[in-house]
Amino acid sequence: MCYHTLFTCEPDFIRKAFEMAGELGCLVHMHCSEGMYETEYALEHYGRRPIQFYDQLGVLGPTMLASQCVQLDMDEVALLARRGAQEPICHYPTVRWAVGFAPIPQLVAAGVTVGLGSDSYIDNFFEVMRGAFLIHKANQRDPRLMPASLVYYIATEGGAHALHIPWVGRIAPGWKADLQLIDAAFPTPAADWNLYDQLILYRNPEHVRLVMVDGNILLETGVLKAGSDELALPILCEQAERLWQAVKIILFSKRIGSSCIHALRSTCKINTTCSMNCHGPLRRRARLF
Repeated sequence: MCYHTLFTCEPDFIRKAFEMAGELGCLVHMHCSEGMYETEYALEHYGRRPIQFYDQLGVLGPTMLASQCVQLDMDEVALLARRGAQEPICHYPTVRWAVGFAPIPQLVAAGVTVGLGSDSYIDNFFEVMRGAFLIHKANQRDPRLMPASLVYYIATEGGAHALHIPWVGRIAPGWKADLQLIDAAFPTPAADWNLYDQLILYRNPEHVRLVMVDGNILLETGVLKAGSDELALPILCEQAERLWQAVKIILFSKRIGSSCIHALRSTCKINTTCSMNCHGPLRRRARLF
């Protein structure tokens, strides 16, 4: 179950989403405290920071999957840990939008279940792991933070825990046979003490030789067993364009006013004068898409 944020969804809507998720037995995902706007909005409208307001609503807990979580203070970090909420962190989009860095080291230290995500911004997950490995060291000026073994854990087993997927993320008896075979011809000798570092720093998708999911081989010697990128990419692009158009209509109608939906669908073409006098705002917001 997914919705967007506190500033696009009303409290009753959020409660209903959690009620429906409870009936379905699934998690509820939202973006939370990515930029300062949501924090400022929550303080202005509800008198509390976002995590505190979610707790007041009674929805902060193990079924909450809150991504981004950049603008957290330490009270919110402690509250997340006490309530058992899950945090999939996507650091590259927050870098792209210049909103800061999620306090992953502090979340992990507090005992929050943290996973690693891409937000579909960078689909090379080795690159996503490199970012998690390097960014927080520089941001907090501490080279001890986010060791490679921790990064690999939150990218695998930690992510499975965050998503409540049991028996996934570790190669062990009784666990799902999900694994990758990765070329280990590193530029320096591999050892127990540096294996995770070398996997994160020196590997990329082209070094993956085999992908197995639940015992089924999906990729071998760089070749997909079912379908192909050449066939899938045009379909993917077509569906992405449909999604973007739908999102434009929803977001513009929410932020500018429902009266502009007709203009968006017909006369208002961004580059022409809008009959609803929203040409200027539309041009500015169009750059986000």
